[in-house]
Amino acid sequence: MRPRSPFRILRLLPALYLVAAPLLGQEAPAPPPAPAAAPAARPDAAVVVVPVANVLARPDAMAPVEDQAILGDVVETFRAEGRFRY
Repeated sequence: MRPRSPFRILRLLPALYLVAAPLLGQEAPAPPPAPAAAPAARPDAAVVVVPVANVLARPDAMAPVEDQAILGDVVETFRAEGRFRY
């Protein structure tokens, strides 16, 4: 038979703390906050799925770039025409 390890009690400490904390009048630690929820899907919203998307001034391939949106940004759209959302 193998002798018992003196460190075996260390595995029980978290459970003992959770049981003893209310008895001693201390609060148990709060669980970590839940991750932020994803934005709600709207019909007039789109999510950028490329690393960087150019936001053009008008729906034309030769239009000047007005701004840029990065991966994961939620952008508001008003109308869809072909491959353009504006």
